[in-house]
Formats: sequence, structure tokens, C-alpha cells
Amino acid sequence: MPPLSYPLAIALLVTPGSIENPSHFQHLADQLRGLAFAWEVLDERELPLYFHEDDQFVANLDEARRWTRKMLDAPPDSCRRYFPSWEQIGQSMRFNRMYYQHLKDQIGMEAENDDALNEAIVECNRIYWVYDRLKSATDKICFIAIRRNILEMIRDNDLGPEMFDAGQLPPPIPLHLLRQIR
Repeated sequence: MPPLSYPLAIALLVTPGSIENPSHFQHLADQLRGLAFAWEVLDERELPLYFHEDDQFVANLDEARRWTRKMLDAPPDSCRRYFPSWEQIGQSMRFNRMYYQHLKDQIGMEAENDDALNEAIVECNRIYWVYDRLKSATDKICFIAIRRNILEMIRDNDLGPEMFDAGQLPPPIPLHLLRQIR
């Protein structure tokens, strides 16, 4: 392996633009796979699919580049360990759906509670989808870049950096709205 193989492979992964002579870089296939794996861009199950076919080299490189750019700010896959297990998340989701149905069943029974019930239903549904995304992020069936992308969405759109970094999830039901419902 030439001494500049890794720096050249890094440059290929992070530099945008097209490659004029891809055949000049195909000898870097192992380094490209290794970097993409180490940077959590490619899953170990994807490694046999990337940079093996000469006619797919450019397409593989473009895909790896796209995911490399996309993953620059994504949390590492190891962040999953700060959250409940896949099974615990599923239990919370089932509890959420039971409570959600209970709230829906209460609509119309006492008209003065309907606004509070509707607010709780909307919040219960929002919480459910946070847990659903987290369940996908903890599911090993998803490739690593997908899991990291989902973790980024949860951090940026659902929890915020502080709650995410602390591994804090909202309760599976909107406890803060219970007082509003008589």
C-alpha cells in the first residue's frame, strides 16, 4: 500500500466534484471502504457492495460522498446506548397508544374538557412519533447511516441538543397536560 493511499482516499471522500479517470483511483477501494466504515458512513453489511465493481466505482463514490457530507453533524451511532432499548421503547409506544385511545374515547363525554383532551391527543401523538423514530434508530436492521440520520433528526427536531445529550426522552404520555383534564 503506497504511503499516500489513506490521504488520497480521504480527499476522494470529502472533495465534491466529478472524477475524470476513475480507473486511476480504483486501487483505493479497500481504503475507501475502511474509511467509510470507520466514519460510520457504511455499515459492515454494505462493505461487500461498495467499490468492488469497476463500472460502479463512480456511483459508489458519489453515494459514499453524499452520506459522508450528510453525516458530518450527525451523532455517532454509539449515542443509541443513552436511550432505552428497542424493547423498552416498544413498551412505551404501546402504553402511549392505549392512553391515546383512552383520550379519544373521552371526547364528547364532558364538553368542557374537549379542548384539553384535543391538546393532549395532539401531544400524545407527537410523543408517539418521537418514540417511533427512536425505535428505528435503535433497530440494528437499519444501516448505520440511516440510524445516525434518524438520531440527528431526533436531536435537532424532537428533543433538542440538551435533552438528547442527556439521553432524556419525554414521558410516553403528556403528563404535563393531565392537570388540564378534569
